[in-house]
Amino acid sequence: MGSEVVFDVIRPLDDLPPDEYAISAAARDSSKERGEPWLSYFVPEELGERLKSLGFTVVKRLTPEAAAAYYRGQPPSVTPLTAWELIAASV
Repeated sequence: MGSEVVFDVIRPLDDLPPDEYAISAAARDSSKERGEPWLSYFVPEELGERLKSLGFTVVKRLTPEAAAAYYRGQPPSVTPLTAWELIAASV
C-alpha cells in the first residue's frame, strides 16, 4: 500500500473569468485576514504532470465538470468554480 496526498489547487487569479476572479479574490483576502495567506497558485493540468514526474503513479483531479454531480438539487446559479480543484496523488 502506498501513500497519498490530497490538496486544494487554486488557479492563478489573473487567468479567471471576471465573476470567478471576484469570488476568488474575496476568498483570498478573507483567508489572509485569518492568518492563512494563499502562497501558491497552480495550473491543475500542469501540476498533474509535475506530480507524475516526481514519482506519483496515480493523479486524480476533481475537475469542475466532475464536481458538478455534487451540486445536483442546487439552484442553476450554484455551480463549481473553475478556479479551484482537488488533486489526489498516490505512489
